[in-house]
Amino acid sequence: MHRISFSYIYEKWESLRTIEPYQLIFKWSSWYVWGYCLKRQAFRLFKLNRLWSLETDTDTFASRKLPDLELDRHVSEARIHLRALFEESQKYRLVEEYGPDCFQRKPEGGLLFERDFSSCSNMREWILSFGGRVEVLEPEQLRADLRQQAKKMLELYQEHDIELSCMFWYNGGTGKEAAKCQNRDVDCYALSVPTVSR
Repeated sequence: MHRISFSYIYEKWESLRTIEPYQLIFKWSSWYVWGYCLKRQAFRLFKLNRLWSLETDTDTFASRKLPDLELDRHVSEARIHLRALFEESQKYRLVEEYGPDCFQRKPEGGLLFERDFSSCSNMREWILSFGGRVEVLEPEQLRADLRQQAKKMLELYQEHDIELSCMFWYNGGTGKEAAKCQNRDVDCYALSVPTVSR
């Protein structure tokens, strides 16, 4: 078997890694490669969509004795409990990713999902992938983070010039006429006036 080398990016750093790959694993809604990292001298998980410039080395390696694959331990020792209420339309994703028994259907509507996560960033990214089709009930810190992100997004896409005027003149031939139009969130009017002779 051959070692592989690649560039890898994480939330707070970028690095060049060479590993001895052993398994591809689907976990936390993403694909990972599990292998022995020569830099860290230990087994590590690497998320596939965070690596690039992948190369297969000419060096080969002898198989190591594999430790028990305790996936959550490779991310964090902390346990973060998530309670979230999903729209019924998201049932297919919950079943696909966590099985048919991962939620409770609420009498008033919605699917109550509870699960422990060991990575706050993975939990946040997963929740954000549902857009406005889920409400986080716990933890409160995640609710606060989502409110802050929603505020930033609103500011980013907000109309900067709400006083924008859409008044324009054209030759209607019949005097003054007003034609109402819509410009995003701003009502504007087109005013028709006779052409001035020159």
